[in-house]
Order: sequence, then structure tokens, then C-alpha cells
Amino acid sequence: MKLLRDVTSAIPQPEYIFGRPKLPLSDMVFASALKVFSTFSLRRFTADMNIANERGFIEKFRIIHLSYYMENHELTPIIKDLITITSLALTSVKNDFTIDSSGFGSLAL
Repeated sequence: MKLLRDVTSAIPQPEYIFGRPKLPLSDMVFASALKVFSTFSLRRFTADMNIANERGFIEKFRIIHLSYYMENHELTPIIKDLITITSLALTSVKNDFTIDSSGFGSLAL
């Protein structure tokens, strides 16, 4: 959670102009990424978000809106940029990557 918070904390929040203030984009990306990483159902994932809130990784969070955040097209380019940024650390280590299929099962015919 701490690493994810460090990565998402750099996401700028758009200027508030009018209407109901949105949750910070960083919190939306944090929650979406943690939900996908956890592979838990939304009900079970609520405990993780409560822990993240208690530890100060996110602001006030409403779990009922998580599916809305995950479908928000505004977050897609932000998440793609974060994937690129976090993968830059590997560029000095490896240039070529190969798919590892050791986790795939095989069928005996």
C-alpha cells in the first residue's frame, strides 16, 4: 500500500471550478489499482480500503463508488502513464522480455 501511495501521490488534482468536489484522482487510482491487485470481491475488498484509510494512504473513501471509478475513462491515461513510469526502473536491468508460460496447465491428449 505504501509503494502504491507513493506512486499515486504524484497525480495532480484538476482545479475545482463548480459543483460537487470530486475525490482526489490519486485516491481513485489507488483504490482501483489495489482492488485489481487484491483480486478480492468488492465486499472483501472493503476491509483493505478501511486499512488504507486508517493508515492515511487515502482520504475519506466511499466503497460504493469504486466500480464507477474503475469505469471512469479519465483515469485510463493516468494509469497507463503510471505503468510506464514504474516500468522505467527495469530498463537498466533488462531490454528483452520473454513470456513465461510455466503457470499454464497442459492437456494430455
